[in-house]
Amino acid sequence: MEHSTPEHSQHATEPSSSPSIVPSLPSSSSSSSSSRVLDEEENNGQRNDENLHQEQQQQQSSAVSFHRNISISDVTRTEMREDVWSCFVVLITFWFFASMTTILGYYGSVTLQMGPNCSRLIQTNTLFVQSIKVEELDEQKPGLMLYGLYRKPPLDVKISWTETHDAFVPPNFHKKWLFFLNKGSKVNISYSIRSATSSPLSLVIARGAESLVEWLEDPSYPNLTLSWSIIYESGKIQQEIPKSSTYYIAVGNLNSEDVEIQLNFSVNALIYDTTQAYDRCSLVDQVCTLKLYPLRENAVVLSSPGHTNEETPNSNWYVKVSYGPRWITYLVGSGVMTIFILLAFRFCKMFQSRVETGFHAGEMASERAPLIPEKDDDISSWGSSYDSASHDEEANLEEWLVKPSLEGNSSNEGESNNPRRLCVVDHFASQIKTVAGHNLEPTPWHPFPPKDDSEETGQSRAYKIIQCSYLSCPYTSNDDTQPSEDQLEEHRRLLSSQAPENCPRFFKYIYRDLEPWAKSRISIDHIQQTKEKAAFRVVIVNGRLYVDLYYACVQSRLMFTVWGLLQLLKRYPGMIPDVDLMFDCMDKPAINKTEHGSFPLPLFRYCTTEAHFDIPFPDWSFWGWPETNIDPWDEQFRDIKKGSQAQNWANKWPRAFWKGNPDVGAPIRQELMQCNDTNLWHAEIIRQNWLEEAKDGFEQSKLSNQCKHRYKIYAEGYAWSVSLKYILSCGSLALIISPEYEDFFSRGLIPKYNYWPVSTIDLCRSIKFAVDWGNTHSAEAEAIGKRGQQLMESLNMDRVYDYMFHLITEYSKLQDFKPVPPSSAQEVCEESILCLAEPKQMEFLKRATAVRSSTPPCSLTRRPNSNVFDAWNERKQKTIEFVKNMEMQSEDRQMR
Repeated sequence: MEHSTPEHSQHATEPSSSPSIVPSLPSSSSSSSSSRVLDEEENNGQRNDENLHQEQQQQQSSAVSFHRNISISDVTRTEMREDVWSCFVVLITFWFFASMTTILGYYGSVTLQMGPNCSRLIQTNTLFVQSIKVEELDEQKPGLMLYGLYRKPPLDVKISWTETHDAFVPPNFHKKWLFFLNKGSKVNISYSIRSATSSPLSLVIARGAESLVEWLEDPSYPNLTLSWSIIYESGKIQQEIPKSSTYYIAVGNLNSEDVEIQLNFSVNALIYDTTQAYDRCSLVDQVCTLKLYPLRENAVVLSSPGHTNEETPNSNWYVKVSYGPRWITYLVGSGVMTIFILLAFRFCKMFQSRVETGFHAGEMASERAPLIPEKDDDISSWGSSYDSASHDEEANLEEWLVKPSLEGNSSNEGESNNPRRLCVVDHFASQIKTVAGHNLEPTPWHPFPPKDDSEETGQSRAYKIIQCSYLSCPYTSNDDTQPSEDQLEEHRRLLSSQAPENCPRFFKYIYRDLEPWAKSRISIDHIQQTKEKAAFRVVIVNGRLYVDLYYACVQSRLMFTVWGLLQLLKRYPGMIPDVDLMFDCMDKPAINKTEHGSFPLPLFRYCTTEAHFDIPFPDWSFWGWPETNIDPWDEQFRDIKKGSQAQNWANKWPRAFWKGNPDVGAPIRQELMQCNDTNLWHAEIIRQNWLEEAKDGFEQSKLSNQCKHRYKIYAEGYAWSVSLKYILSCGSLALIISPEYEDFFSRGLIPKYNYWPVSTIDLCRSIKFAVDWGNTHSAEAEAIGKRGQQLMESLNMDRVYDYMFHLITEYSKLQDFKPVPPSSAQEVCEESILCLAEPKQMEFLKRATAVRSSTPPCSLTRRPNSNVFDAWNERKQKTIEFVKNMEMQSEDRQMR
């Protein structure tokens, strides 16, 4: 689904060093500015005499102000004394609450769940804790022991045990097993799914209840769990424990039928050596108390036995641990705080006396400072930045341009009556850059034919450029249809009164994309240096959008990308922070981590890779792609889904399908053309000719008619391709060929869960294996395809705007400067873009218009640990390797 463009060098030519001048259209009042300046100079003498008289009156009244200051000083002394006592009360209150927080919070009682063969170290600060009490909460079970030691015992005792569990997991349900394991322990899990359909399950090893709950909220997505896997048939999983904690082993069933599984746990654990314990206590009586010695190291170990019988292989213990406070510490602390407060009180009194002696002098020093600074009414600097025409000509030009736009007259009317004015118009238009591509050179790193404006006459084109660029937005900003401050405040109250939904999990990648600037932050120097790689600059200030244009983009990418930003401002009015960002609209990332590692440049674009700093942003086609007749995203998805429902899975053709343009400098697409053999490779590969499609009215390229196959292939083009979202939307099993690039949502794809990974090595054979596997595992293949379609259904335009909202918000937090539109930037609004758009573009833009949101943006969860993303990618890579091994094993069986 890419535009047909030839392959070019990334560094074909350097940008021109002579910048284009973008003039500012003068105000209609500029012709009379010189006369106003002369009048102002004639009145200066009179105002100077009046000011001198006022200064004399102010000096004469200074003595009266001095006497007033004596009473103010008395009041200040009283207020300061009251402030000292206020400080005293605040400090005492703070110490009390700090003590209670320590006693009841940090050292408050906790409930622990103990699994089999548990050895749990409990260490406290004996300065604050005098004793530890442990009691069993549930029914009495023998075996729990509490050990007191003078120092932390070594963690070097090795024990091993195995457990076998036959689990019956209902649909949309899970089963879990709990263990407390110390650092260095190892868990080996072997599994065997016994259901007739061999439906897949998800298996996780989660550290702590919080991680388990996060997995339960979305079992389909790699999250903060220690291990996450999609399991089929039978296999093994090994995991080393990195930190002493409670761990859950759990399996989840997202299928529509019950699944039976057999699990075998083999645990090699490390426990503490308690042979040197000075005290031992059995919880057979349900309560144990150990006293701790002050000012020395103490350690307590709580242990549980292994399984005592096979009937209750998953027995757990629930115990309550309480800490007895060492009251002497808190009493001594209170005394220290009292002394500190007395010293603070003494210091405040000394400070008070110093303030009184210097108070009057300071007041007199500021006595003569004017309360209101003189207003600068010098308007001699007012005027036009365009000096090639006289004031009269400029005023007439604006009047001539505004009048047709307001009265509906043709801009061509009377063109020949005033050649001098027409020359001025042409001169203006020759310097104005627009989002439609006027006067913009192609990007030197991806040249393409410039926009053809031959259909417009020179004069009509000039008038259109000036009117759209300079006269559309000023009238719109004063329009009564714009929301007032009261309306904006009412809208904010409406949104704040509602509980937001949670954002999809892949939104967390916003944090990873912006991580290079988390410490260094983004300076204006970052912005200026990124300009060399950008096609345009976007500045948002007070909810208004300004664009500084450098290079033209392919087709209407620039226009539709800027339109999307305008719709974001419209959807969440008054909620978008001021921001300054650089954007490139070409395909390939440009900010290489190796080259720019010491000073990463923040550049927005449509895709990125692991080797680049480029920040992915929703591509232009979400608002429509008129050149290929692809509708705005919500409309297009509805049509594709409807088309996918025309045939059920059993009636879809059991072959893989791809249709696209192979001539985009993509070797993988050229290789894919060799797989066009439905008998040998089980694939149908069709070359797309967009020029011929356009002539035929795109009748043969409707995406809703391309969901008749069980399998659809995705192959990257010159870089990433917008076709990915349309392929996934079909509900067919998406066969994705080892992607190098990723857009903002493709990070939500999970191999063997919502797509099937295809290897670039022996490509045709890998496609054939995927088709053969899917045809022999029909239910699983259909489920994977449906989950891919569900992912795209959840990515509606509401979520696209939410991603833009959170990305821009988080980005703005990293800026260490106040965004200001550069002098060469133009304000852009809906009217200015519609004014420049061609008829078909205008139709698509209007269909992709947003409305003010009635719900708040989705809730972006907290920033995950920095290594979480690496763990997610590692798990995905393991699944891809697992599929490759399946292919190799299948090939070996065929050779035998």
